[in-house]
Amino acid sequence: MDSTDPIYSPFFGVIGAVSAVVFCCLGAAYV
Repeated sequence: MDSTDPIYSPFFGVIGAVSAVVFCCLGAAYV
């Protein structure tokens, strides 16, 4: 990230990780 990263930048990392796990679980359950 930049040295002037906003305060909400860590949330994108958390949302990305959570969405990855959710999509993985949904894909495994759907297939």
